[in-house]
Amino acid sequence: MRTALPAALLLPGLLHAQVDLPVFGKQQVINGYAKDVEGEVLSYFSVYPEHATTALLTRCTDGKKAIAWETAVVPHYPQDEHIPYYYFSWIAAHNSSTSGGDRSFDLYINDAKALTFTTHHSTTPGSWEADGTDGTKLVFEFSKKDRHGDAHGFTHLRVPRKFITPGQPLRLKVVGHAQNSPDWFMTFRYSFEEKVEVEALPFVYRRSHSELQPLQFTVMHFGKPTTMEVWIDGQQGSQKFKIANGLQVIETPIVGAFTPVKVKARIDKVDLLDSLVVIPKLVHRDVYLVHHSHTDIGYSHLQAEVERIQNNNIWKALELIERTKDYPDGSRFVWNVESLWAVENFLGIASEADKQRFIAAVKNGSIALSANYANILTGLCTPEEMHWIMEYADSLRKWYDFPITMAMQTDIPGMSWSMVDAYAAHGIRHLSQGPNYIPDMPDGGDRIGSTLREQGDKPYWWKSTTGRDSILVWTAGQGYGGWHGYTAGAIKERGTRKIAAYMNELDAKRYRYRMVQWRYNIVSDNGPVDSTLSDFVRDWNEKYASPRLIIANAGTMMQEFENLYGKQIPTWSGDFTPYWEDGAYSTAKEEGDVRVLSARLTNLIEAAKILNKPIDPHLLYRAKRSIVMWHEHTWGAWCSISDPDAHFTTDQWRVKQDFADSAGWYVDAIERRMIPWHDCSADLSALNTLPWELSSLVVLCDSIEIETGKRFLVKAVHDENGSSQMVQREVQGGLSYAPMTIPPESTKAWRLSGTTNWREARHQYRKNKRTMVIPEWVPKHSLHYRNGTDVVVESENQVVLKDTISTGPYMMHIVGQDSSSWSRWIETRAWVEKDLVQLRYIISKSKVREKESLHLALPFNIPNATVRIGIGDTCVTPESGRIPGSNNDFFCAQRWIDVSNDSMGVTIVCPQGAIWEVGEMVDERKVNPGKGTNPEYYKAWKTEAKSSSTIYLYALNNYWHTNFKADQEGPIVFDIYLKMHGPFKLEDARRFGLEMTRPLITWWK
Repeated sequence: MRTALPAALLLPGLLHAQVDLPVFGKQQVINGYAKDVEGEVLSYFSVYPEHATTALLTRCTDGKKAIAWETAVVPHYPQDEHIPYYYFSWIAAHNSSTSGGDRSFDLYINDAKALTFTTHHSTTPGSWEADGTDGTKLVFEFSKKDRHGDAHGFTHLRVPRKFITPGQPLRLKVVGHAQNSPDWFMTFRYSFEEKVEVEALPFVYRRSHSELQPLQFTVMHFGKPTTMEVWIDGQQGSQKFKIANGLQVIETPIVGAFTPVKVKARIDKVDLLDSLVVIPKLVHRDVYLVHHSHTDIGYSHLQAEVERIQNNNIWKALELIERTKDYPDGSRFVWNVESLWAVENFLGIASEADKQRFIAAVKNGSIALSANYANILTGLCTPEEMHWIMEYADSLRKWYDFPITMAMQTDIPGMSWSMVDAYAAHGIRHLSQGPNYIPDMPDGGDRIGSTLREQGDKPYWWKSTTGRDSILVWTAGQGYGGWHGYTAGAIKERGTRKIAAYMNELDAKRYRYRMVQWRYNIVSDNGPVDSTLSDFVRDWNEKYASPRLIIANAGTMMQEFENLYGKQIPTWSGDFTPYWEDGAYSTAKEEGDVRVLSARLTNLIEAAKILNKPIDPHLLYRAKRSIVMWHEHTWGAWCSISDPDAHFTTDQWRVKQDFADSAGWYVDAIERRMIPWHDCSADLSALNTLPWELSSLVVLCDSIEIETGKRFLVKAVHDENGSSQMVQREVQGGLSYAPMTIPPESTKAWRLSGTTNWREARHQYRKNKRTMVIPEWVPKHSLHYRNGTDVVVESENQVVLKDTISTGPYMMHIVGQDSSSWSRWIETRAWVEKDLVQLRYIISKSKVREKESLHLALPFNIPNATVRIGIGDTCVTPESGRIPGSNNDFFCAQRWIDVSNDSMGVTIVCPQGAIWEVGEMVDERKVNPGKGTNPEYYKAWKTEAKSSSTIYLYALNNYWHTNFKADQEGPIVFDIYLKMHGPFKLEDARRFGLEMTRPLITWWK
């Protein structure tokens, strides 16, 4: 196993030296940061991003947010009583491009206010000065911008003699003014001390007779240019290197040997390094850099701006492809488009010449296309909807003969098992996954559970639900965000150390393969193209033989991996239960509406085939696209929780909400064109789109107008064969019901009449002896509201039955109301002969921004119960049928969930609700500590799941800290259907799920 000592034994170094400072000239400068006194600590980018990684942070909030620290000890200078000023330097930063305006901060020396400095909003930040009244002066020396455009550099402080006590440090403090602003100033916790670090890099030089590896010295020199002398065991004499003021990196070759090597370094006769370093046995690797821009359709930018960013990325990629076409293999520019939404937009505005360049680039492999239209929360989708995700890929193949054989899923942890069937059906053989990656979070990413621990850098074959097909899945070990924070060109400055760290990480976990997938997405979400990457890779491969860097086409990379290792990797079968779908229920009404629309559209597609009425292809495409885009993983702005009323947040939500509204418009338009709408009449038709006979209660008008001013009460329905059924009318509401039975995939007509020739059946509502529930029991104890993350308010014994709306031969309909603070109507419908109960929860939701959730509990009295969750034509349980890395806190049911033992059970369907908890509600308490210097605590994800006789519909929440909605309000409806049964039968459960989500289509003639 490779080991290295990146921070070797550091011997005491200089804490002051003569330096040429801006404004002040050549001065003896003292290290301006030595240790913390107080203040918030934050991990952040700096001018020395690999070394100065944490900072003290103050903001201009309430005027009380202070940071304080001590400098190095002030030295005794000769004749120091005659020195008028002392000079201190440290690393600092402030926001500039992201600032809301001019922001003021007070600087204190030894708790005495010395001066006030002001930072300014500017897209081109620069250096500035601030003066005190007694000669105190602060200079900010601008060095570089970070990915947000904010200013990073060095602060230099001139301090009058009166503040100084030789042999003692200064105490410095900065306090932001009370400006009600999050704008900030940072002092980095990095000391300007003379120091040397050494690390053996896991690389091999090219063109060396023996396998020479680099020994890298990172040198911080504090003073005028000088020489560093180095001694390495096994080498004759010493080596000398010129060094300048500041941070620098030096390499020297060394022969690899799996034994410790003594390394010493000296600067200006001061020994700074004396260390044992292991030069490890090398593992040759080929690193495939998959360069792409993670497409958040919103979040980081307004949606229209994201479209422009991704269009520009494609244009820039085309330029770089042309510029680097003669570069050596592996260094020619390749661009990967993870979302075909971006391709559709580009082709819609590109000139004919640019279209031809794009088509040529895709065909020659310089641009790789993922089959996914966007990054979708697949746990919310029906199996049919998963096919819609790839329909645009099918079109591109048809129009341009594009080679689309792989898909990229980015950011999202988890994927529905049914996607494997969908991918296989659309000719997709490979899936590259790049989950969310934030290394200082406890799970290595945001709300990803065990995804990276179980799947990162562990390729596998994923078998479909049918067992007939498999796709090759390769999850990048650093997700998609390993290069976040790197701007274009930063890889040249910072890449060597990062590549070395990842190679060491792979070796430490005994990574088996020569090929390495590494997503290269710079800056952040919706990041830019890195125009310097090809040059960096070309120069790297000229210098090093291993690791070899390759700018990769993800599809080609996956095929090469299959060719080399396809017979060696394991096969997994089961659901990759996803994690982020709960966020959709921060908008529970819209999510419920879209789920119903998705099933309704599928029903209409099947109806069109039966009726031989083709659907307008444009309307159908737009309907499918709207539904898919609603389930695209970006719900809103990055500040949707922290600043929910900002235009940046509300504007993005309006665009997102429009996908749901558009879906409704397009589905309605399709239905109107296929099935004419008329008012109630005496003639009714019904269509069953399912491939088996379907019996259902159909809603009728209570009365029908036969001519002007004359109406009759509907008492019976008669089919075309003369058979009659009596009608059950509601006591109030003006509706009637009658049972109708329709043959498979066919229509049937009825005529309504106001007379009946038979005696009305006496209503006998009987408790089903095979089951353990009756309708009055089900709503009781069923509503659990969490105010916060650990306070549960139950609605136990609060449901009051108000009215019996209808009772008759077919159904009992009862309405109740929860008497708690928010109005919750509960309707119960029980079908007499079908062992079927419908619960309708109508929740009148008020706007709440404190953390909250609502769970609808179903506590069945079923001993030794097994819970089964329907996925496609099969099912999984909490204990089995799911692959490593799956979410154990909640489950996504496409249509149905079942609770049963060997002799009895109940199948449950909720058309609006996808998420179910088993045995207990989700625990959102922040108990899982961050890594390293990250002081935050996070949710702890369950490591296992077990069946229970109690399940919960996870109805709504606002637990997320970003992206999803901070609040929701208005009426929200959940229909829960319960079908009592004996021993569990998969086919019965599957049919029940379809019958409740794809009901009869009826229309008046």
